[in-house]
Amino acid sequence: MPLLIFYLATVALTTWAQSKVTRATAQYSAIPSRASLAGHEAARRMLDSVGLFQIRVAPSPGMLPDHYDPRNRELRLSGNVYGESSIYSLAVAAHETGHAVQHAIRHPFLIFRTAMIPVSRYGPGIGYVLMLVGGGMLIAGIGSLGLRITLAGALVYALTIALTFASLPIEFNASGRAITLLDANKLVSSEERDGIKKVLNAAALTYVAAAATSLFNVLRLFRPIR
Repeated sequence: MPLLIFYLATVALTTWAQSKVTRATAQYSAIPSRASLAGHEAARRMLDSVGLFQIRVAPSPGMLPDHYDPRNRELRLSGNVYGESSIYSLAVAAHETGHAVQHAIRHPFLIFRTAMIPVSRYGPGIGYVLMLVGGGMLIAGIGSLGLRITLAGALVYALTIALTFASLPIEFNASGRAITLLDANKLVSSEERDGIKKVLNAAALTYVAAAATSLFNVLRLFRPIR
């Protein structure tokens, strides 16, 4: 029963987080910023203000979301952020600029997450397969090897969970830097700052929901829902 309650709470949190993002995006995308700068212009100004002249600001290709690419040192913004001048576009551009600053100063959690990208991409599937194979070997009586394979799968899966939780301080830190960057460059008024914070807080909540979901998946491995 406790696991079922946790599951329902996780679903509720995820739904609430997504609804807050949807509302914040719709509301603040419709409010022009007083700075009258498109997202890419604001990002360029903030990057230059902290000496990151070498980082390129580019449109995010295809359906990829807004993100900072540490390997190519590019800040990529989606269409409604790159070319629009709104409270929402400023918030997102500043947040991604915050990630660029983190990379420049070698923020330890960001460096860890970047190095573990292959694990986050393939780890869950590999971990599940190893645990299933190991569990089957244990049932078949191949105890020693089966146990080692099961533990290896659990370790791989645990690393993917660690990456999810590592994202929390990274995202909150980037949002804090976003506010500082916008203020330092005088890109928002005191009235606009409230909207910026609402956009950033809504986005951060989705990472909290993702961490809760990851934790639930770990608990589910050891105890099925009843």
